[in-house]
Amino acid sequence: MRKTKASVSHHEREIQELAANRELAVEYVRTAMQLTYGSATSEKRANLHSGSSFDDFLLEQGTFDETHAKASERARTERIEDALQVDKC
Repeated sequence: MRKTKASVSHHEREIQELAANRELAVEYVRTAMQLTYGSATSEKRANLHSGSSFDDFLLEQGTFDETHAKASERARTERIEDALQVDKC
């Protein structure tokens, strides 16, 4: 008896690709939003003078993951310090 290899759906493969490539995922979402809500020249956009997001900038610089990790660590440290201050009172 011959066993057949399990296939992966197109949707599952897309999810795997997007999870593996953050820049591709950002571009995918950006394109989907433009198709849904219109381009930058659309009247629907609230601020025609706004630029790309800070996350986009960090991705372009190649520092998104490092910056996000540092910011998360700092926020966690501040929450711990705040909790310790409450305990002292």
